[in-house]
Amino acid sequence: MQLYSSNIIETDNTNKAIENILNYLKIKNILNNPDIKIVETPKGKTKIPIDETKKLREWISIKPYQEKIKLVIIKNAEYLGVDSQNTLLKTLEEPPEYATIVLITNSIKSLLDTVVSRCKIIKFEKENILNDSKFKLNLQEIINNDVKYSLDLVENVSKDIEGRKEAIEIIDNLEQQLTSLSSGNKPHYFQVLQKIKEDIETTNVSIKIALYKLILDLKINST
Repeated sequence: MQLYSSNIIETDNTNKAIENILNYLKIKNILNNPDIKIVETPKGKTKIPIDETKKLREWISIKPYQEKIKLVIIKNAEYLGVDSQNTLLKTLEEPPEYATIVLITNSIKSLLDTVVSRCKIIKFEKENILNDSKFKLNLQEIINNDVKYSLDLVENVSKDIEGRKEAIEIIDNLEQQLTSLSSGNKPHYFQVLQKIKEDIETTNVSIKIALYKLILDLKINST
């Protein structure tokens, strides 16, 4: 990955994109770093307010204090309203020489053409998030170990999950593991996985709670 002054990254995995950005720029300290600003939708809001983009323009006009650059990351840029995007046009077209601006979105189509035309487009290949070991659940481990151990596995996985789509992929992966599992309880396991998947897809159930229930239901059916 190569970054320019103004960039758009299209990806379904925002956290991975941010990790790649920081690695590329060799930035290790992000917490309380005066030269890094991450903009996202405020809690309880459905859009990134125009006030945030106006503040961003002022912030980026001041030279970096700690780093060699000033880095702006706008998470879920699809939540930028038309007015908010328009306030960024001049900054995206003529950013300060020390600035790197990155808009992360799951769909470039959600952004104005005038925004897109001012940025370098970077598309992450759609990757199966399960290729990353931190997102894997091992069905055999769940069945063979006690409930606490299995719930700890879910705890480690769920804190990195961003949305329901990733949770569904994890269950799909468990189903794939189940096809090669030699077990008389296989039909019951399939039913459990399908039920939890349906809950995640059709209700507002918490992903963590759904995965906890998955573990408990699998354990009940393994006895």
